[in-house]
Amino acid sequence: MYDALFQQTGVIRAATFSDLLDVPNTLASRRKLAGKRVAILTSTGGAGTLVADSLGVAGLGTPVPDEATAASLRALQTGDHAVLDRNPIDVTLAGLQPDLLRSAIRTLLDSCSYDAVAIIVGSSGLAMPDLMAGAIRDSLPGTDKPVIAYVSPYAPGITQLLNREGVPTFTSPESATSALTALWQYKENMRSGKNVQVQPKQISFDPDELRQGSLNEAEAKALFAKFGVHSVREIRVGNAKDAEAAARTLGGRVVLKLLSDAITHESNVGGVAIGLSVDAIGARLNQMCDDVETATGTKAEAFLVQEMVTGGTEVILGLHRVLSARRFCSGWAV
Repeated sequence: MYDALFQQTGVIRAATFSDLLDVPNTLASRRKLAGKRVAILTSTGGAGTLVADSLGVAGLGTPVPDEATAASLRALQTGDHAVLDRNPIDVTLAGLQPDLLRSAIRTLLDSCSYDAVAIIVGSSGLAMPDLMAGAIRDSLPGTDKPVIAYVSPYAPGITQLLNREGVPTFTSPESATSALTALWQYKENMRSGKNVQVQPKQISFDPDELRQGSLNEAEAKALFAKFGVHSVREIRVGNAKDAEAAARTLGGRVVLKLLSDAITHESNVGGVAIGLSVDAIGARLNQMCDDVETATGTKAEAFLVQEMVTGGTEVILGLHRVLSARRFCSGWAV
């Protein structure tokens, strides 16, 4: 059921917890997988085979280079220590040679035989992680083909370094495969129109503008409105007469809510009433004042009169952000 729903709506499903972290990291690179042909450049033969097998199971191909690409790869050799004209492209015995690695990556990215490059960083690359990371990073400009890395044996230091350089890096062959599969699914979703890519709106916002402490509902909604998340029409009032005027302005049935930055769950203290008419809202506000003071010992001084909508989907959103010693949190039902 979930597979069918996600396929229909263009959602990429995370099959494992690691996918939940690795797939977004890969998609955030904004590189495009035009096809399923992957070049594997490896400095350890066993790991290269593991990645090739994993890719094959997932339906991704690892074809041998075309003749022109193979010739370009062979021209990079200074001896017979590397095997550069097949796939996986094995530089195990060539040692750590950043210039060779950089040239090989560029050749594979420029090749019409491949849509992505998977680089395996083996033990020879762990001794000098900066050189390895730098060679991979230097190969990224000028192409939007995906470049990913698999680090084997386990070495969290170089994994973090490569991720900071903008290269999605993984600690298992299966994670590398999941990442490339997600890129392919995203491409297919875009082609079929299931996903429409929207350029993010640039927002000018300084967190220091937020006052200390919790925001009340009106302040929280104003904050989210800056980011394009809008709510229903509402009017702030302080007494029964103003509430009647607000209800008349909004028209029809309305909602009356307590407005407080100290009480974040108004309904728990009798601070929410729905479906009120102009004639009923004044008396209900006065009753709400008594209910809130009885429940909390605090006098209610501000309220929101909101238009009442039906037929939508209820969404409850909570946010808690800590900035230095300052904090704000907000939550409401839309």
